[in-house]
Amino acid sequence: IEAFSATLDKVQKIFDQIMSQLHGKGGNEELMLNQTFNLFDVTEDGLISAEDLKDVATLYSITALAGDLSDELVKKYDTEGDGKLSKDEMLLLVNDPAIPNSMSVVLRTYARRLAEIGGNIAAARQGDEVALAVVEYFQLVCAKNMTRVGWLADRLGNRSLPEAFTADVLIQLCLREDDPNKLTMESAGQIVVGEMYRVHPRNTLEALDMLSNTSFWDAEGFDVQDQPLCMKRVTGWVTKAKKKMLQMTSDTKVTSILQESTPEPASILELIGLLGVKSEDGALLQTEDERALDALPDVAERLAEGSVDLFLLEKQQRERRRHNEYFGSHTSQMLLTKLLGGVSVRASTKGGSAAEQSGKRGVMARPETLEFARWLANNASSTAKERQQMCFDYSSQSSSAMDSFATQIQGMVSQIQGFIDQMMKYATPAGIEQLESDIKEFADKGMQDVMKLVETRILSVLNASSPQLEIAIH
Repeated sequence: IEAFSATLDKVQKIFDQIMSQLHGKGGNEELMLNQTFNLFDVTEDGLISAEDLKDVATLYSITALAGDLSDELVKKYDTEGDGKLSKDEMLLLVNDPAIPNSMSVVLRTYARRLAEIGGNIAAARQGDEVALAVVEYFQLVCAKNMTRVGWLADRLGNRSLPEAFTADVLIQLCLREDDPNKLTMESAGQIVVGEMYRVHPRNTLEALDMLSNTSFWDAEGFDVQDQPLCMKRVTGWVTKAKKKMLQMTSDTKVTSILQESTPEPASILELIGLLGVKSEDGALLQTEDERALDALPDVAERLAEGSVDLFLLEKQQRERRRHNEYFGSHTSQMLLTKLLGGVSVRASTKGGSAAEQSGKRGVMARPETLEFARWLANNASSTAKERQQMCFDYSSQSSSAMDSFATQIQGMVSQIQGFIDQMMKYATPAGIEQLESDIKEFADKGMQDVMKLVETRILSVLNASSPQLEIAIH
């Protein structure tokens, strides 16, 4: 398979060279710049700095930009002398021979990742799988398309999706906040929660309230030990959004989010809603409110820590009562000692094993969630296809070295080999033989499918390009 993929890559490169000589550089340069400028603008300030280029080098594996070249290019094309590049100046930079086809490399990497996420969303059936895939989508599009982020934030906050699913997304945003593989330096959680709070403040607070319930974490299959950190993070995102709204408002009186239904603040979430209310004469208690808002994330963390401790204590007591019920007789005690060394399976895992968490997570998503996932998967796949076509029209190249067919096949073969090696340690001889047979059958059928796809694709491209080939030959 690896040898075939390498041969296929050689054919692809030859084809790319022919197409490049026939077409030259594409005429969609301005479109490509519009599509990639905000990917280069990592800091999202509307201009491109040398630090932005270095971040792009890290995010999109453009090694040429990782060193001093970024500083040199910015200095070379900075006609205004402000140390940053406008869109017109950026157009000059991307045509520098030191970084050929940089726009297509960046956009193709983005499109390839978008297609992968679209596939993950389409394949997801369980609620936690859909939530995780949606967070991966957020982490990607936050680097490029805030309009789409707004659409999805609205869906999460307008109650068209189950509230538990929205809470799961908030948890996954927290747990993946430090993901090194995301294609953005910005906090996806802050962006998404900020947008949710802007359009649906009350519903966002109610989803956060669900996160404060340790029993909910346990029921959803999450590790309750992660609750304090996530409560601090998500509360911090909400309070920042709240402060931003207070700074932007110019009303003579700010109406509390929860004041109409809750006369007095009974929880930290209700306090978030009440903070920022102006007095009758329009004087905003800004200093006191900001201090209180700044303190809320730490307060939420401490409350969550107390809730987790209480939950684990109650769970331990339930396990002890259950243990006494199961092993209360002399016979059961003897069997426990003889067969299990005096320690039950539940006691050895403290009632919170990974298997137990996985069982709780393995719940099918509700129909409205699956419908949302199908829409999002189709949108991601079609957008990725459009962006890949833009890259080909611009560069006349169907791939880069990073996403070549051979590279992907080698990665797949390496993962399969690792899986086989792991299974060899535990499988019986009959199981190993069956596994080898299944993999060989998969490889044979996979090769046939690849050949059919390649033949169809090559014939399609050649038929479309034959008139230009004849003109070039004659």
